[in-house]
Amino acid sequence: RITGVDKYLGSIETGKIADMVVVDGDPLNDVADLYKVDTVIKDGRAYPLSELLAHFDRKDAIRVSSSPE
Repeated sequence: RITGVDKYLGSIETGKIADMVVVDGDPLNDVADLYKVDTVIKDGRAYPLSELLAHFDRKDAIRVSSSPE
């Protein structure tokens, strides 16, 4: 609050800056759910996982998107 950035950061609201990773699951209950990335939101644009992984070859994409065993 002292620096005034709370007007722009700190919560998810219209007009605020927020980069997020949307996962399928609840990482508070199961930390492995962090590997279940669905969407990344950066600078107000949503990037589906398939679009982010399009830069990798198929073998790398499968390895990156799989949960550890």
